Amino acid sequence: MNGWNDQEFPLEKDPAKWEEEWNRYGGIYKGRTNANGITHTISLSKRASLKTVLVNSSQQTANNMQFVARPDSIINAYREKFQTKKWILSSTLNTQLNRKQAIRTGVIAQQIDFSYLQRSRENNTAPVEERINSKDQTQLIQAFAQWQYKPSNQLVITGGAHFLYLNLNQSLALEPRAAIQWNPDNKNSFGFGYGLHSQAQIMGVYFAKSRINDQWVQPNKELGFTKSHHFVGSYTRLLMKGLKLRTEIYYQHLFNLPVSIYDTATVSTVNIAENFVLDPLTNKGKGRNYGLELSLEKQLRNYFYFLFSNSLYQSKYTAADGKERNTRYNGGMASTLTMGKEFVHPGNRRSFGANIKIIYAGGFRDTPLDEEATLELGYAKYRDEAAFTIQNPAYFRTDIRLSMKWNAARMTSILSLDIQNLTNRQNIYGKYYDSVKGKITTSYQAGLIPVLAYRIEF
Repeated sequence: MNGWNDQEFPLEKDPAKWEEEWNRYGGIYKGRTNANGITHTISLSKRASLKTVLVNSSQQTANNMQFVARPDSIINAYREKFQTKKWILSSTLNTQLNRKQAIRTGVIAQQIDFSYLQRSRENNTAPVEERINSKDQTQLIQAFAQWQYKPSNQLVITGGAHFLYLNLNQSLALEPRAAIQWNPDNKNSFGFGYGLHSQAQIMGVYFAKSRINDQWVQPNKELGFTKSHHFVGSYTRLLMKGLKLRTEIYYQHLFNLPVSIYDTATVSTVNIAENFVLDPLTNKGKGRNYGLELSLEKQLRNYFYFLFSNSLYQSKYTAADGKERNTRYNGGMASTLTMGKEFVHPGNRRSFGANIKIIYAGGFRDTPLDEEATLELGYAKYRDEAAFTIQNPAYFRTDIRLSMKWNAARMTSILSLDIQNLTNRQNIYGKYYDSVKGKITTSYQAGLIPVLAYRIEF
């Protein structure tokens, strides 16, 4: 898979044509992404098989933006170039010891090469400064072992361990995992699982630059993993052939969460959205996520399927000031309906498909602007002590997909039309101060997007 994306924003120098602040910016955005790999599977014996995958991937974004301070003064206000390249080698050995026991072991090795550069300013009156400028490489190693035991056809017990090592700062973690599933009959299934999970930070966080005592330093290179205890319980009921009801309750306790070193700050990596956290951080934060999920699934039968899922949840974090707050992503609820029907021509040589997906979810959280200070200073000033106390209106979106498929002896071709956000819903993205309008303005997410595609599969 390989993709390229370029966008050009013309620079408008005539103040008479400035309707909003974004009209004063111009530049070029470029995006590149690819993932290409190969898989090899071999049967070592009647009871053992080895699967190996080699993948090469890369992601790159480049953004150069200029700002028209005055018709005769243009500022290079923003420049970034983030590039990450990975070689990933994974190998998994599956061994069936006997009818009741199986072992699964594996290793995942990643070679990560990265180059991060960002020059930006905190607001439109501040100087442009270098926020991050790093070019380096590191390795991330994972290994796991899993033992599955079936004492009877109704009971499955799984236990294992996971190992994680980041060579960048020699962080390591050994995590236990366990699960049990009980199927008393053909219609009911109960499950419970526990796992300790560790996660490396986004690479740019390790190399962000901060000014401490009038000197630029990289205070985050020694950050440890974010860790979490995961508990989950589930119940699944087969209502009829092909129709399944599933409920799940979960609780996640996060610890070692990177937060600002300053006692009054509310910064945490759990709230990262578009950019890196540039503050000096320490692994002293914590958080918790918990919720209930309910889904009704009709498996593909007679060329028709649907999945209706609902989730009620809470997402909280505690920063350096010791106060528990909502995270940016604490919407509280989410509902999704996905369904589709395929109409197959006699002989299976061609078919027509119609699919729809509807999402309704609680809005993400935002930090309120200090309106008086913002208007006085001429740039956005946030009330950090009230971080993420505002919830945006609910998010609603409808996507449809219409497709025609032709089946030949050695290939399949598909013509499809995807329409994202069919109703052109204006979902709120956030609020910002517009220096041209002289007021706080609401920004919105993308509207209706049609995508026409033709694909050939060999």
